[in-house]
Amino acid sequence: MAITYFYKNTIFMKKYLFIIYVISSMSAVNGQEIPSIGMKDEFNIISKFTRTQSGFEGIQTYSSGEVRGSQFFYPTWAPGSINTGYKISSDKYLFLFDKVRQQVFIKVKDSNLVLLADRNQIISFTLNTDRQHVFVAAANYAPDKKDQFYEVLAINESGYTLLKQVKTKFAKADTRDMEKMKMGDMSDEFKDEISYFVSYKNGLVQKVDLTEKSIKKAYGSSSKNILEEYFKTHSDASIDEQFLIDFTHAVNKG
Repeated sequence: MAITYFYKNTIFMKKYLFIIYVISSMSAVNGQEIPSIGMKDEFNIISKFTRTQSGFEGIQTYSSGEVRGSQFFYPTWAPGSINTGYKISSDKYLFLFDKVRQQVFIKVKDSNLVLLADRNQIISFTLNTDRQHVFVAAANYAPDKKDQFYEVLAINESGYTLLKQVKTKFAKADTRDMEKMKMGDMSDEFKDEISYFVSYKNGLVQKVDLTEKSIKKAYGSSSKNILEEYFKTHSDASIDEQFLIDFTHAVNKG
């Protein structure tokens, strides 16, 4: 493996996207030849050189009997795009989003070349899995949230935009938890903490919980009549993510 630093005018991304690390299987690290035999090995190498660690050794790529959950939004490479002012969207590249480190990796198809994008340069990116997922830099809506991303669930520049944030942390198994020990559950785990935010006319975000009270507080100032009518006609519906998405669309339609 060889590690190359690119700061300006990278051949791969031209001048529009700064790449922190380029990793290929053409050489060796510290004199040791490292074969590229799959995704796990690629990311175990990357983890040794990333500047922010998250309390776990290496980078887990797939769930196993020892680790529940995943640090990745999607468990393997997916088609998509990335926008840094110059949109990169091509069938030559695949993308992966690390929820723990909030990092975007790019892989050249049919190659061992893996690139770690400088997230400070990213305006937005997409991942095409079960559907197209759009992510934007959180700092666009919350200046204090640098180096983080929101997933866009509903968007309207003249109305309400609904955003989702997933913070994922690695939790070691607690050997002091006797109940889990009795059940034989001693797995480490990647835990997701999900939050929702609303932005009105692209303004600063306001946190919204999956409760009627919180939703009325977040949306009520400019859509009280619509809000009351919606909850009245959907009184039997569960307030979950899809409810919040549908409600946002309804409010934006007026």
